[in-house]
Order: sequence, then C-alpha cells, then structure tokens
Amino acid sequence: IAPEHSKKLAANQLSLLLGGITGATVYELRRELEITLCKESAEQGRDPEFSLPDLGARMYQITATLYGQSGLLRNERDFVDCFCGIEIAVEKLVQRPYLEMLELLKWLRQQSISICLVSDFYIPQNFFEPMLAHHGFAELISEIFISADYGASKGSGKLYSEVCQRLRCRPGDLWMVGDNSHADKIMAERAGIT
Repeated sequence: IAPEHSKKLAANQLSLLLGGITGATVYELRRELEITLCKESAEQGRDPEFSLPDLGARMYQITATLYGQSGLLRNERDFVDCFCGIEIAVEKLVQRPYLEMLELLKWLRQQSISICLVSDFYIPQNFFEPMLAHHGFAELISEIFISADYGASKGSGKLYSEVCQRLRCRPGDLWMVGDNSHADKIMAERAGIT
C-alpha cells in the first residue's frame, strides 16, 4: 500500500491508545514533524531524512504538552517504544513479499553471492530486522543499509558511497536491483553501480 496510508493506519492505532485525539490529528502532527525533522537534517548537511525513534520522541514532546502527561504519555521512553511498536506492527501487516524476488535471493545465496539491503526508509535497521525475519528474508541478507541510520539516501546517491565504504569495495563490484527508476537506477549508475 502507499506509505502514507500505512502511516495513517499507525496514527489511528496510536490515537486509540492516547484517547481524546483523532487519528487524523495524530497523522497531521506526524506529517508536520516529519517535515521539520527532514528540514533540520538538511540544515545539518545531511540528506532530508528522519528516524522513527526521533519522530516518536518529538511526537511525545508535542502530545504530552498538548494533552498532559498521563497514561501512555507518562514517560517518553514508553511512548517511543509504543509508537515504534505500532509502526512495525502495521508495516508487517501491510507488506507482502515479492515471491519471485525471494526465490532469486535464495538462488543468489546458493551461488555464494552476498546480498545487501539498501533502503530509503525512516525505520532504522534495529527495527527493520524484525520485519525481514517476519517475511523470511533475514537469513538471506548479509548487510543492511537504511537511510535513517546514515542521514544519506539512495535518492541523492550518498547512501551508495556509505555502502561502498562500509563494504570496502568499489562501486563496480556491486549490482543494484530495485523498483525506483531514479534512486535505484539513475543514482546507482551515477555512483558507478550496475
């Protein structure tokens, strides 16, 4: 489903736990905070990216101020854990593995080819790994590179530099497979990746 729809589903779930605030209000607050966090990241010289736990902490600050520190809003850590947990649960529910890709990845591993996951996503690696395990991909992936962890994206091409640096390889040693013509094809090719 469209990414914004999964965010709306998560906002609706969070609103039920918060009480007294609608899912639409939670979603609008979230959308505004995402824009703010991306702007702050860009002002610090990084790509306009944000991380789910950072968003959760900002959500806590705003909602606790607006609605009082009671229930789920009693402490930031519990709120952020719940916020991230809802997001991951919704993602697991709406994602469907592309079975042909799963078969290809299994075949590549049998050929002793290392497979890295490179994603422009706001959910950091430590939260991303359970989703991979849920869908049966975890054992196939050697390395994970998520834009939220690096403040660099495929869309700008900067995440590809991080991948090469961390893997200690040249761009020409890598192949990129993806579904986004700009981020996965054009920017990968500009970085020297087939």
